[in-house]
Amino acid sequence: MLSQKNLAPIILLLVSALTFHIYLYTLSPTVHTGDSGELIAAGYSLGVAHNPGYPLYSMIGKAFCLMGFGNIAFSMNLMSAVCAVLASCFLFWTVYRITGRILPSTFGALLLATSTTVWWQAVVAEVYTLHLLSLSILGYGLTRFLTDKDGRWLYLCAFIFGLSFGNHLSLIMMVPALFCLLWGNRLVRDLRSVLVCALLITLGLSIYIYLPLRAATSPAMNWSNPKTLSAFVYHVGSKEHQSKASATSVTEHAQERLAEILSLLAKQHSAAAPLFIFLVLFGLFHLRHHPRLGAAAILAILFDIVYVLYINPVPLTVTGFGYQSYLVMTMLFAFGLWRLIQRMPRMAAALALCTLVLSIVGNYYENDRSRDCIAYRFARNSLLHIARDAAFLAKGDNQLFTSFYLHAVEGQRPDVSLFDAYGDLALSTEPFQGFRNANMQRAAVEIRESHKAFIFGFRPDPRLMPWAKGAVPRGLGYSLSASDAAMDSSGLWAIYDLDKIDDPSIHKRLLAQEIAAKYHLSKARHEKSLGRMNLWRKELALASLAGPLVEHVRVAIAEEYAEEGSIEDAIREYEAVEKIALYDPSVPNQLGLLYRKLGKNEKAAEKFEAAIRLNPRQEGAAYNLGNALRALGRIDEAISLYQEALLLSPNSADILNNMGQAYKAKGEFEKALDFFRRSSERDPKYLANIGLTYSAMGKYHLAISEYKAALKTTPDSKVLHNNLGTAYRRTGQINEAIVHFEKATRLDPEFLAPRVNLGGIFTQTKSYHRAIANYEAVLRINPGYASAYLGLGQACILAGNASNAARAWAKFLALAPNDPKAAGVRKALERLKRRGN
Repeated sequence: MLSQKNLAPIILLLVSALTFHIYLYTLSPTVHTGDSGELIAAGYSLGVAHNPGYPLYSMIGKAFCLMGFGNIAFSMNLMSAVCAVLASCFLFWTVYRITGRILPSTFGALLLATSTTVWWQAVVAEVYTLHLLSLSILGYGLTRFLTDKDGRWLYLCAFIFGLSFGNHLSLIMMVPALFCLLWGNRLVRDLRSVLVCALLITLGLSIYIYLPLRAATSPAMNWSNPKTLSAFVYHVGSKEHQSKASATSVTEHAQERLAEILSLLAKQHSAAAPLFIFLVLFGLFHLRHHPRLGAAAILAILFDIVYVLYINPVPLTVTGFGYQSYLVMTMLFAFGLWRLIQRMPRMAAALALCTLVLSIVGNYYENDRSRDCIAYRFARNSLLHIARDAAFLAKGDNQLFTSFYLHAVEGQRPDVSLFDAYGDLALSTEPFQGFRNANMQRAAVEIRESHKAFIFGFRPDPRLMPWAKGAVPRGLGYSLSASDAAMDSSGLWAIYDLDKIDDPSIHKRLLAQEIAAKYHLSKARHEKSLGRMNLWRKELALASLAGPLVEHVRVAIAEEYAEEGSIEDAIREYEAVEKIALYDPSVPNQLGLLYRKLGKNEKAAEKFEAAIRLNPRQEGAAYNLGNALRALGRIDEAISLYQEALLLSPNSADILNNMGQAYKAKGEFEKALDFFRRSSERDPKYLANIGLTYSAMGKYHLAISEYKAALKTTPDSKVLHNNLGTAYRRTGQINEAIVHFEKATRLDPEFLAPRVNLGGIFTQTKSYHRAIANYEAVLRINPGYASAYLGLGQACILAGNASNAARAWAKFLALAPNDPKAAGVRKALERLKRRGN
């Protein structure tokens, strides 16, 4: 019978074969979502990936590309699987070295490999399984050093530690745990050993020389072009990620994010999570006799959480993280299983087997990528339908990186010039150099002028790209040419029907959901451009269904509804986003604005208050809340909020104007005038409010003076002419009033207020037929204008036409039964009836 020592290599071989078979069976056959396309291109071209550059990953990736296991993407995906298998092998030997038992080693290796986040990253091209392999090798090397007391293992660990920084900088979070393990060791205290270790770490770190050397050759993927010292420091120092991290509100919502992190750590093994956590805690409990090991394990997990909580700004749903924690927790599980075997071997074996089976079954569907080609098809469809020799401005990881993979690796559409867009930045990907260039707005215009066609892979924001206002929907993007946009519209959408865009087995992860949701959103815009609004609404509903957790797409859907006046639908979408984006104050702020449009000021005020709670400095929230409270008659509270808003935007004409409106509503006219003057200095459109305030004070001559001054700035303002006419009428200057009412009517024949005013003034001057003509003109445009019926009735009765007066007043009462003048009209109608009888 084989001894444990002789049996261990055979069991490890079987474990590796099983793990590799699971990965191979679920491996993505091509490029995947997110960073996959970029990283494949970096490996294929021996290029420079996003910060910190990942030189180790690119070099190993190139080796896998040369091995020819299939297409380039498949080869790089296979690299991730191989790294994950090797990581589980090193964990097996580490546990076996500590326990001398095969069972905990076997289950530890298998559970590490089948934890959901490790499995997820093991079947696509990503850097995380290589990072896990580095950690596993370090763990094994340290175990050998501490048990064998052989300094060569320490030197190997030093070199691996430095080299591993060439893949992922989060390795720095292992330093506290390493100090805890090594502090006080005789070899570590030796100056010569320390110097050798420092030299070996530096030697490992020298892999970063790769970046400027490769950047100098202008490879296809050359992010930030780090061939100068300043560019190199910027890129390796991950300045981009640091700026993103500082822009997040993580620190303000640390408790909620911490809860998400702990939840994800606990759910790595699906339904088996309780069993797994039990044995982890059991293992940690039994480390009380080895306090240094226990402290190192806690420090490794704790600092890993700190990294994810404060340093890594990426949402937890779209990236792999926590590999340090997964590795340590799996080792604790194996240690707990070992201790349990010593007491209850059968129960321990049953628990371990149950945990493993539940983990594999529970995580299989979530991580099966064997039929997932959605990212490839998305990018291919974007490229295939672009006009020849066009410029394609792509945006977002899913579109940009996958299109770049097809363009640079597979050589598809070499005639198309692919450019990167990031907000208002555009940058050629030949070679791809990253996002930072202050002159990109000008460059984008030059790109447009130098190409026959210009296609956006996204909806351009006219605030950032004013020159792109004429872009029209074309398939998955927008074109600056209307004729190009109409080309091949039927075939453009047929491909995705064949590709089963709505297959729910594909949309398991957020980035895949994003592609499906964007597809339906783009198709909805296409249908709207053709005037097919029923299909537009149908596609928007499908977009919501395909991407329930894709925040920015749901926001775009809400904006689509709002643009078409479907406010209730827009509110529904924003409320769904509010449940996803728990920390984003802009979402409740937008909801508040929509509720305001419906006249639901109480509900609007609740949403604005929620936005302020999330971020007291949220732009516009205090101002918007002030508007809602002013509409509710809570004037003093509104003024207080306007004052807060002015602290953030002291020169805002809108805020100053609304402050004036609030004081005017309180009857504090002098204060109102002060704010109206200040607002009109910044925006002349508010000049009219000074005149309106003087009118409210009964100072009509001053009002006339202000209206005239305002008209010098905006001589064609229909509102100003109407207001000036009203002021002239109040001062008895009837002819001047008529001139300005008629001027307002000529400026806009459908502006009804001056026609009603003309009706009143002609009734006053006994020109009843002219009054009746103006009221009837109003009612032809708007048959529901209640006050026009009131005036028409009065003009008719004075003109001696009682029957027409009765009909007009009856209409008025039907439309405005609670109007303050309704009681008097009813009495007049009763008198007419008595006369008729």
